[in-house]
Amino acid sequence: MWFNSPFNYTGNKFKQLEQLNLVLPTDTNNMILVDLFSGSGTVGMNFSQKFNCVVCNDNVKDLITLHVWLYNNINNVEYVYNTLTTYSSNDPIKYSILRKEYNECIDNIERGFRLYGLILSCTNNFMRFNKEFKFNQTCGKRQFNDSVKAKLSIWLENIKKHTKCKIYVW
Repeated sequence: MWFNSPFNYTGNKFKQLEQLNLVLPTDTNNMILVDLFSGSGTVGMNFSQKFNCVVCNDNVKDLITLHVWLYNNINNVEYVYNTLTTYSSNDPIKYSILRKEYNECIDNIERGFRLYGLILSCTNNFMRFNKEFKFNQTCGKRQFNDSVKAKLSIWLENIKKHTKCKIYVW
C-alpha cells in the first residue's frame, strides 16, 4: 500500500506511515495535509489520496523544486530518467565538479537537478551541508541505476493516481 520516496533522506518517515495513518482523521476529504518538514515527500505523497490538498514544505528549497519538477513531469518518464542520469556520476572528479557547480549555481531547476545528482552519487546517498549551506558530502561510488529507476517509477505511478489532490510546495 505504501510507496517509498526516490530520495534517500535522513529522517524519512516511510517506516512510520502505518502509525501515522492510525492517528490521522478518517474523514479527510475536505481537509488539507501540511507536510511541514517534507524532505523526501514520503508522508505528503502517501497521504495525498486521503486529502483534498497537500502542502509540502522544507528548508532545502532545491529538494522542493525537485518535487515540483517530478510532479509536473509524471507523464514524461524518459525525460526524467535521462535528466537524472546526466546529473549523477560515480567518478570522483566529475562528482567534485558537480558539487562545485551546485554550490555556486543560482536558484533554478538546474540547481535542483544537480542536488539530486549529488544525492544519487554521494556516500550513502545522504545530503549533508556545512554552516554556509554548501553541500559537502563525499563521493560514494554510486549513481542513477536500475534500483533508483524502479523506485522512481513506482513514485511517479503513485503520484499519477492521486490527481484529485492538489499538491503545493513552498
